[in-house]
Amino acid sequence: MIAVLGASGAVGSRVLAALRSRGFETRAGSRTSGVDLRDERSLAGFVDGARLVVNCAGPSHDTAERVMAVALRAGADHVDAGGDRTRSPSSRPRDVPGRTAVFSAGASPGLSGLLPRSLAPGFTEVATLVSYSGVLDRFTPAGAEDFLSGTTEAGAAWRDGERVSRAVSRVSGLTLPRLPRSVIALPFLDEENVSVALDLSLVDGTWFTFVEDGHLLGAIERVPGLPASAAVRSLCDAAALDMAGRDTHATLLVQLTGTMDGVEAIRTAIARAGSAAEMTAAVTVAAALAVLAGRCPEGVHQAAQVLDPAELSELDGVDIVIEDRPIEELALVEEGTL
Repeated sequence: MIAVLGASGAVGSRVLAALRSRGFETRAGSRTSGVDLRDERSLAGFVDGARLVVNCAGPSHDTAERVMAVALRAGADHVDAGGDRTRSPSSRPRDVPGRTAVFSAGASPGLSGLLPRSLAPGFTEVATLVSYSGVLDRFTPAGAEDFLSGTTEAGAAWRDGERVSRAVSRVSGLTLPRLPRSVIALPFLDEENVSVALDLSLVDGTWFTFVEDGHLLGAIERVPGLPASAAVRSLCDAAALDMAGRDTHATLLVQLTGTMDGVEAIRTAIARAGSAAEMTAAVTVAAALAVLAGRCPEGVHQAAQVLDPAELSELDGVDIVIEDRPIEELALVEEGTL
């Protein structure tokens, strides 16, 4: 049996439906069904008898490690759509022999770390990476809280094989493929990016999150001076205003450059889904299936490090295209077509 927490939310409801459609017995848990994520006794009762616990509830920075600890103590494996920290004593692999926990099984982090790994095979050497990730979607309060509690370093990048602060500035008026309007790209570096850089032996790596020049950008710039509750409300309100009358999307772009058999080469991956929740749910389901099938080693891991990049084409609801051209050229081709 698979116990799904946050089952009434945008991500959890999709994960629950996908697992049920594959014939798995499931148990749905949420605040409305009486499961209190801050009460370990309530959690323990919910996960009792489960083979796998899938956590889609937020804010993940507050719930992820607690849910994992309860799941592992109950003898279940664990998958979390979010949660990028695995530093608590209960998360050490030696404390949970025979059990597997997978964190960051979402869009970013998650798919954002898998895409570059999917491009790397075939390269003799990877030299540089450029990545853009962004959504046009509403913020839930939990999502906004996770965004604000993130451990990203603005302006940092990977240069000459090491982390460098204040290495990159924002880019305005940027045209990217699959986007209807120009965007502003904000550079950042997080631990998933560093992991990718080390795994691929990158010389240089630059990661951006992109937003349109609208209400959300203004809110992001104002939140450092606001109390936490006001900052969450500001992000939610601003994202809703930017969304008015428009369709949602989640888009990831990754470009690798290097050599293939001594010849310079470029490969670009574009991943797109109808919403952030749809993209996140697809990765969460893939992680759950991998754990159930025994394809993930025991211990505590980040999804991008243990899921098979070769299986990305099987993500439900996520369109992934691979091109042997740079992002800039792809954007010009689309602009010319329009």
